[in-house]
Amino acid sequence: MEATLPDFKIMSWNLQGLMRAELEKRTDAVKTVILKEEPDAVFFQELITSSYQQLVNSLKDYDSVLGTDSSRGGYFTGIFYKKKRMMLQNIEIKRFENSVMERSLLALRLSLGKIKIALLTTHLESMPHFKTQRLEQLTECFETCTSFPENYNVVFGGDLNLEDGEEEGLVQESIKDLWIESGSSDALKYTWDFTENKNDQLPDSGQPRRRYDRLYFRSSNPVTMYAEKLQVLGKDMVEGTNYHPSDHWALMETFKLSNNFNQQVLSPSK
Repeated sequence: MEATLPDFKIMSWNLQGLMRAELEKRTDAVKTVILKEEPDAVFFQELITSSYQQLVNSLKDYDSVLGTDSSRGGYFTGIFYKKKRMMLQNIEIKRFENSVMERSLLALRLSLGKIKIALLTTHLESMPHFKTQRLEQLTECFETCTSFPENYNVVFGGDLNLEDGEEEGLVQESIKDLWIESGSSDALKYTWDFTENKNDQLPDSGQPRRRYDRLYFRSSNPVTMYAEKLQVLGKDMVEGTNYHPSDHWALMETFKLSNNFNQQVLSPSK
C-alpha cells in the first residue's frame, strides 16, 4: 500500500518593494501569511535588501536563493524553500540578454526524497511597450522548463506582466497553466486588481485588473506530483495601515505527492 505523503505547496508573490510606504509592516504581514500557510517554497519578486533581510530573520525554517549575482542595490527575485524538507542540488541564474530592466530567470533543482523538483521564478519585462522583450523572455522560460530531465517536476511562476492572450502559441503542450487547470475562475484570475487593491492609484487609468502573476507546471514522468488546489492570498489589510501587503495578491498551489514511480505520463502527440 502506498504511503501518504504530506502535501507540497508553492506560493508566488510580488512584494511591491519599490513602494516604501509602510514597507516594514507590509513585509511583516507577508511573513504572517507565510507562517500561517506554511508553503514549502515561495517565489518572490520585487524584493529589496531590507525586506529580504526582514524575511530571512523571520522565516527560520527556510533557506533562500536570490535571482541576482550582482550587488543588491535595486530590486530582485528570490526563492525561499523549506530546508528540512528539500535538498538543494543546483542553482542557475539566466540573465535575459534583451532586458533593459536587468531581469533574469532563477532556476533551482531540488530533491524531496526520491522526488525531483525544479523551481523557477522570474519578473518579466514590465509595461506594454516592452511586449516584444517580454515574450522573448517568456519563450526562454518555457524552453528552460522543458529542458529538465523527464523525471523532474517543474514549477515555474512569478510576475509575468502578461496581458490576456500574449502567451498564446508560446506554451508547450506539456506545460500546464495552473489557473486554467483549476477551472479558470474569475475569483482566482486577477492578481493585480485595482477594483479591490488600493495600494496605488493610477491617474486616468480607471480600475485595471490583470492576471500578471501566474504558475505553470510540467509533470514528471513517471508522475510524482498532482496539482490539486489554487488559491489567491494576501488580501487582508495590514493592521494599523491603509495598505495591503502588496499591490499584487499572492498565488499558492497545493500539490499531492505520490511514491508510485510506475505511473507514466503519455507523451504529447506530435
